[in-house]
Amino acid sequence: MSFSLKSMNIAKAAQEVLRIMMFEQWIRFYFLEDRDGTLFVNIPEEALEQIREKQADLLPLAEMMNNDDITYEKGQATVCSFAGSRLDGQRFAPEVLPKALDSKDFKVELYMFQLWNRGHEKYLDERFHDFEEWEEMFTEWSKLDEVKEYRRKLVLGGQQGTGGKPSVQ
Repeated sequence: MSFSLKSMNIAKAAQEVLRIMMFEQWIRFYFLEDRDGTLFVNIPEEALEQIREKQADLLPLAEMMNNDDITYEKGQATVCSFAGSRLDGQRFAPEVLPKALDSKDFKVELYMFQLWNRGHEKYLDERFHDFEEWEEMFTEWSKLDEVKEYRRKLVLGGQQGTGGKPSVQ
């Protein structure tokens, strides 16, 4: 009998992919610059050092994106490549990541993060917030009763994108 140390936990895989996607969004939020109509990621050395200290597991993603042009499609491909190379077959059994990405819970959590991000864009833009702050703010926002109830409705009823968004900011 052969035992694998690789996780079969779909929910855990979904959480890790969501964190990677949040990090990529954080990079695009704070470190984009326009160079003659083309968007480039430009992460200053001080920010890379902070990432190195606080999110060492995500540093390779920041390095992959840094000093490169970015489009939505390229960002998606970079995130998928990074997540696949770090998680699929490495930390999780090969069949887990596709199931996690296709799970209703993952889709709802990604939608909730996007909702939080849009709802807090003005606040996030007022000053630089490191990635730890983003994670903490999203976690605290997610604990609000109105947000939990909305998430529950999405999971149970599949009402994603049908309005009735929480106004909590």
